[in-house]
Amino acid sequence: MIFNKTKKGSAELYNLTGTWYKANDFTGISEDIVLAQNEVVKLIGKATFDRAHSRYMTDEYDPEVSSDDPEDMLVRRVQLPVAYKAMHHFYQRNLVSHEDSGRKVKISENEKLPWAWQIEKDDAVLRDTFFRTLDELYLFLEQTDIKEWKDSPLRTQQQQSILRTLDQFESIYPLDGSFYTFYTLIPFILEVQQRFVRPIAGDRYMSLLSNIDSDMALAARRFVALKAMVIAVQRLSVSVFPIGISQRFTDSFQGKGAGKTPSTDALKFYLSALDHQAATALEETTIPETNSFLFNNEYDRNTRYRRMQGNPLEMERDDTGTSPRYDAPALGYGIRPHISA
Repeated sequence: MIFNKTKKGSAELYNLTGTWYKANDFTGISEDIVLAQNEVVKLIGKATFDRAHSRYMTDEYDPEVSSDDPEDMLVRRVQLPVAYKAMHHFYQRNLVSHEDSGRKVKISENEKLPWAWQIEKDDAVLRDTFFRTLDELYLFLEQTDIKEWKDSPLRTQQQQSILRTLDQFESIYPLDGSFYTFYTLIPFILEVQQRFVRPIAGDRYMSLLSNIDSDMALAARRFVALKAMVIAVQRLSVSVFPIGISQRFTDSFQGKGAGKTPSTDALKFYLSALDHQAATALEETTIPETNSFLFNNEYDRNTRYRRMQGNPLEMERDDTGTSPRYDAPALGYGIRPHISA
């Protein structure tokens, strides 16, 4: 555990967060710390976490002293998301006490129970703070020469993407500067590349990955980013996204409804619009007759624009998952000529 080495775990939590009472019994949250710690390990890699934990356990590291030493800063950057995730879970499971006679709520004469909407707002703030501390951790890892992070599975996956930086992704779809969201999307980016881009690129796929600033890679980025976002929202709980991003999926996020799960209709509408943008991006970056990327030795931007003016194209969903205009199977989109009146 990356807390409580001097038996002052509650004091450590207070010094980090400012909201946990020093007088609280640390044993009450210790199991939540372990669970949160395991979650952070999955996000940054075991080797990176072990490096922070090893430094924490040394005699040189003092939990009560703030230091500018990079190794000490790594410890605190790792501790913060662990602390906020653990506190969030601790507060959720302690709304009621569990006794032999059942669940009970106990308050003193000078205390009042919070309203349900106040609890929801507090949950949303704690969850968003967890995301923000992860962003700070990822930013620190990116700016610091830490071999364990550079060799981590997530970082290795990142190097296989045509969208290798947060800035590249945000040039297409804003993520509110969230490194956490960007790294969450990496597996979906790679899936889109394998399912959609690789069949189109063919033998040129590996050269696309080795030169991500080529015209071919730039042409594919918009589609990859938008389609990855669609798939991620479809498969993940909206609660895994920071508030600034998840709010876009809702029809209203003001007042007491802030942080609530979006309605099915609102989510479908948003995903439909985003998927349409992805389909348009794919149509704009491929040549329907050859099912190949627009930017190659035979075609350039001007050629494509002239073609579009003479023969406008309409992107339609193919329910079968294939299209006679595509040689590659299961692309999910069919490009068919649209004849203007």
